[in-house]
Amino acid sequence: MNGVISDSIRAAIQRYFDGHATGSASVMRLAFHERARLQFVQDGRYAEWSLGEYLARLPGQAPDDESNRTRRIVAVQATGDAATAEVELDYPAVRFVDYLTLLPAKGTPAPPLSDVDADVGRRIAEGLARATADGAAETGCDVVRSSEASREHHPWSDEPWTTRFSLPWPGRPAPLHPNAAGMRAVADLVVATLN
Repeated sequence: MNGVISDSIRAAIQRYFDGHATGSASVMRLAFHERARLQFVQDGRYAEWSLGEYLARLPGQAPDDESNRTRRIVAVQATGDAATAEVELDYPAVRFVDYLTLLPAKGTPAPPLSDVDADVGRRIAEGLARATADGAAETGCDVVRSSEASREHHPWSDEPWTTRFSLPWPGRPAPLHPNAAGMRAVADLVVATLN
């Protein structure tokens, strides 16, 4: 974990943990933006739920094996109250999927980012990939290395697996968010790992 986690960031992560622990939609709702979408692999195929669809699937009560489950913050990268958190949910038969590559290799321009900013982003991505692999190894889980597989599919490439870098704008896809090709590719990687 990097440095001290602010109270607001810790509280946001705790709301997510509490939602899992209680199975309560009203508790879990507090952990997400109102327009959040959840993306995952189900029965070997890419699937996506709106926040409402996800919350409707929660059981409304704590899981029977809640006393055997653990949750912890592995790493946080923060600027003020904006953060990316890597958390570990220790449940039976879990598979870890690491992060897609969001920057081209060193020496390849990533406008409008400066070389210094791009290098910082690369170091963060490398740290996240290491932390994910370490977390998987420590818990005996498989890891799907989408960061490696997507190295040539960064947002500035000819065949990106995420949307391009841009300013967030209502009605447009979120910048640097997995696109359909990226979601399919990661789903295929997960299926290959399961097989």
